[in-house]
Amino acid sequence: MESLTIHLLGVPEIRLGNQALSFRTRKVLALLIYLAVERGMHSRESLMALLWPESPSNSAAASLRVTLSRLRQGLGQAGEILITEVGNVGFDSAYSIDLDLDRLSTAVDEDISPDELRFILTVDRGGFLEGFSLPDAPAFDDWISTQRGASLRQLEQIYDRLSQHLLSIHDSAAAVEISTRWITRVPLSEQAYRRLMAAQALNGQRPAALLTYHQLQNTLKKELGLQPGRETVLLANNIDQGRVGVEHVDVSSGVGRIPARNRQTRLTLPLAGRADEHGRLVESFHQVGGEKAQAVVLIGAAGAGKTRLANAFEDWALLDTPETEVWRGQAFETGGRLAFQPVIEALRIRLDQVNAPEDLLEDVWLAELSQLMPELRARYPDLPMPLTGNANFVRARLFEAIAVLGSALAESHPSVLILDDMQWADSDTLDLVHYLARRWVEMKAPILVLLTVRQEAYAADAALREWLTRLERDISLTRILLDSLNGMAVEELIKSLAGEEADESAISAFATWLWAETQGLPFFIEALLQMLIEQGVLVAVEDQQLAYNFTSALEHVRSMARMLLPPGVREVIQARLERHSKKANAMLLAAAVLGRACTFERMCQIADLDETDALESLETLLDGRLLTEHPSDRQPYTLTHDYIREVVYTESNEARRRVYHRRALLALEAAGEPAAECAFHALAALLDEPAFRYSVVAGSEAFSSYALQDALSHFDTAREVARRMQDRNESVDLDLLADLYKGRGKILRLNQDDEGAAANYEEMRAEGVKRQSKSMELSALIFQSNLHSHPTKVYNPKKARESGKAALALAQELGDRAAKTHALWALQNAELYSAGDTGQIVAYGQEALALARELGLKDLIAHALKNLCWPFGAQKQLRQAKEELAEAQSIWEELGNLQKVAEASRLMLNFHYQAGDHRSILIDAPKLSELGASIGSHLDEVEALAWLSLTCIRQGRFSQALNYINQYGTYAESLGYPHEKHAHQWGRIKFHLAVGALDEAGRWANDLFAERKTIPPNFIAAYFTEVVRVKIALGKLDEGRGILDELLANLPLDAPFSYVIIDIALAYGEIHVALGQPENVFEGLDERMQPYRESGFNHLLADELWLRGWAALALRQYDTARVSLLKAQGAAEAQEERTILWKILATLSEVEKESGNTDLAEKLLGQARLVVEDIAEHAGDMRDVLLGQPAVIQLLGVS
Repeated sequence: MESLTIHLLGVPEIRLGNQALSFRTRKVLALLIYLAVERGMHSRESLMALLWPESPSNSAAASLRVTLSRLRQGLGQAGEILITEVGNVGFDSAYSIDLDLDRLSTAVDEDISPDELRFILTVDRGGFLEGFSLPDAPAFDDWISTQRGASLRQLEQIYDRLSQHLLSIHDSAAAVEISTRWITRVPLSEQAYRRLMAAQALNGQRPAALLTYHQLQNTLKKELGLQPGRETVLLANNIDQGRVGVEHVDVSSGVGRIPARNRQTRLTLPLAGRADEHGRLVESFHQVGGEKAQAVVLIGAAGAGKTRLANAFEDWALLDTPETEVWRGQAFETGGRLAFQPVIEALRIRLDQVNAPEDLLEDVWLAELSQLMPELRARYPDLPMPLTGNANFVRARLFEAIAVLGSALAESHPSVLILDDMQWADSDTLDLVHYLARRWVEMKAPILVLLTVRQEAYAADAALREWLTRLERDISLTRILLDSLNGMAVEELIKSLAGEEADESAISAFATWLWAETQGLPFFIEALLQMLIEQGVLVAVEDQQLAYNFTSALEHVRSMARMLLPPGVREVIQARLERHSKKANAMLLAAAVLGRACTFERMCQIADLDETDALESLETLLDGRLLTEHPSDRQPYTLTHDYIREVVYTESNEARRRVYHRRALLALEAAGEPAAECAFHALAALLDEPAFRYSVVAGSEAFSSYALQDALSHFDTAREVARRMQDRNESVDLDLLADLYKGRGKILRLNQDDEGAAANYEEMRAEGVKRQSKSMELSALIFQSNLHSHPTKVYNPKKARESGKAALALAQELGDRAAKTHALWALQNAELYSAGDTGQIVAYGQEALALARELGLKDLIAHALKNLCWPFGAQKQLRQAKEELAEAQSIWEELGNLQKVAEASRLMLNFHYQAGDHRSILIDAPKLSELGASIGSHLDEVEALAWLSLTCIRQGRFSQALNYINQYGTYAESLGYPHEKHAHQWGRIKFHLAVGALDEAGRWANDLFAERKTIPPNFIAAYFTEVVRVKIALGKLDEGRGILDELLANLPLDAPFSYVIIDIALAYGEIHVALGQPENVFEGLDERMQPYRESGFNHLLADELWLRGWAALALRQYDTARVSLLKAQGAAEAQEERTILWKILATLSEVEKESGNTDLAEKLLGQARLVVEDIAEHAGDMRDVLLGQPAVIQLLGVS
């Protein structure tokens, strides 16, 4: 057999002997490459996860089978190399493969002679799998990146050894060729440039060598903002002055060395030991340049150098691409929690720099942003008001406005959003960052989101880890773990700070001591070295630009019995603090109490210092790098490091801290600062009344900005303070207390914490009774009624009715007509969602509607109309139901409540479905999806997909239907909401039944049936009718009939969802088909179905007519059968219902055959086959399952 050659460096190339092989898809080639490189046997599950991570297991397994078959076919005679065992796949190890990566691995062995490395000129054709990727398989692309990095490191080692060898044997011409190739592969390697300069000089190409040096200068300056190192400068001088000989040429290996930075007056550590991490940041930035948003998270212990690395990367990015936008924000642990503060901080400064923001964003988005940036409204007083709606809608609009702002700023150049200390970010900020990442990916915005997180918080906070996992699903996320510097990195750092003639052994010994003292934590290192400098222990070397004498420093630290400064950073900071005056330390405590950036005046006010007297203290703190000044900022002063804040704050006594917090509260109150900050300081000062008041206001402000978790935290704090005040018999503002419970309940409901919301409203009612506040009690009863009426985890129709009636009585007692309207609407909900009496639903709804119209409560008018459309449907008045719904939709459009418009659109899609109007669904569902996307409502987007999936099932477009169902299932699982879960199970059953996957249909049916106790009455009949159809398909007719009989017995005649009688009747018909009993096929339910049909409920009309035709055929009533089947054909063709159409045509063929019309029968049979073949073409991975149905086999097998 001819040998198999695999070249993966450069564009992949596979050859069998002299013949180039091609493969049908990229996945086939990817599988071949992975098996060839990784060797051994691999489980099918691991390959499925690698190449089809987003597909369901059955679809992934089918795709793997097809791909393996195509791989074997593509390999031709070499196909036998592929071994497919039970559960495992791999290549036969006995078969010889010529893989270029194997030659690299062998070549890096030190035992290989340098002369044997010349093969690299033919093997190195480019980067590993150049230009090859699988966008839908991120794990495979990550594997490519790993292999690419490994092969590049091997290539660099080979080029290094070979060029060094060629220079040593004076083969300078070959050294020029090899060094040139090296630079091509590693364009930032200073060692490669030095090697080329030397080779060119020795080859008599002095001008070319000097040109190479100038190219290096330009490259280093552009890419890293650096100048060539001393060795390179010296070599260039030697070449320029004609002093080049072998003795001047550095041929030692220097792969990985970093050029030294110019040193500043104060000690600033170079970025040592972080070359790989910096390189990964650079790689992510380059990917952003391809209009592909990226995210990187730097995870490291406090003081590990996360910010230092981010700063270095920022410098690089601005030097590499000067027009790069860099926005920077930081989350804080203390100082009050302002909604979305890190992101707003990052973008506010940038937006302030825009001369005309109105040219950047439309007014509608500026209006939304003005909720978080009030200065925009002051700048543009004519801005429209933000759109209104419920919390989720307005929050989504706000998020979208921020996303649009970022995209606009990054429109013409790449941008970087750096968010520090995200372990302190509240969940609302995390939600915002996740949303921005997802939207920027969709917008193809060239933005890199760079986050820093403390490792200890990452390890302890499961929610933070889960958030990052969710983030990774929507954006390419690179995790970079920053450990402490190892001993080699610390030694590299000390070398960069030492003089040219430094003692290597002293440097090594000092680095070992320093690592032992600091455990390699960069912040500890910097603090300790700075202290040694200030103590005169570490001194600068004379006649050298800020190089330090580590030899004398080493002697000093060794001579000491114990270090004056122990290794703990607290002690290092304490020692620095001790040298400052009381006034300076008072200013530091003021800054620590504030916990964030502040002004000089504010620090003086809190520290109770005269501003003139405090100026000298400020200067000493800035000189000592305990405070940092950003002159262009509105609040220019911050503590240099969180550790400094922690030490300063905890080292002061509690009484002093409370005094400072009280002063901070007074100052913030006077300045009108946000309530969240005032609440923080009131709590720290143990001032309960202002703490309660500001916590409630802070919760309301956070809720108005849709920072839900922040708002809940503030409300919970206010609740605890109120209890504390009550225990001391202190009065509590009842209006604020009512606002607390109202806001807290709304947030709990939005968070799907229905049990928590129920407990909150019960507590609110009890507080109203105890404090004799009937208005609070009334509000609580209305909230309770609405909560318990809806199909949630606390669904309780009885309690909903009781609460609603109590609310109605109390509203009438108080003469509160608006509250009465709300109570009537709540009672309408209670009856509606419990499948209650239709007359009551109408009565409550019409009274609520009349009052709402009289009082001008437009939102309640729309709600009442929406609820009334259901009983109109129950009364077989489908047209009237649509008219009521259309009016509600129109009101919400007028109010700008797009979230409610979308809700009405979802309901209208249901009416389209009951009308059998698939064409309208295909028109309106995409509109709902577009509306959902515009308001940031993923629910509406996915609900649209659910209706589209049902239509695709009916029309036989199974591949598209499965895609929609998968997306819906992902959402349902993430939401954890029972109703969405059940709806997804129902859709799965419909899909698998239609395609013929009966085992899967049975599994989903069992899962749905097992949860029958959690399904509201309104949905049981619709859901369990599909369960019955599965039982019928599996031959379990008695079980199916038993469920149907129970459903029929419990289905009211005129309930809002009584139209499901159509599904029940047809299920009885399927049982009669299975039993071969054509008499009374619909169990006498024709009279109950007929009024719905006459009203326009044409759902499953083609199926009903097909069953009637089948029954007539079985009774040999051929004319009657023909009439029914022709009507069925017309109904199916009108809505393109191919799934039932082929069955209709096949049955009609039987009628004609029995009638003696054999030619027409054969024609109809041919038409049925064409329909099935068309369905199979759109079945995707389910094609084989579809074609494996016995009825389909029989149809296609007939000659």
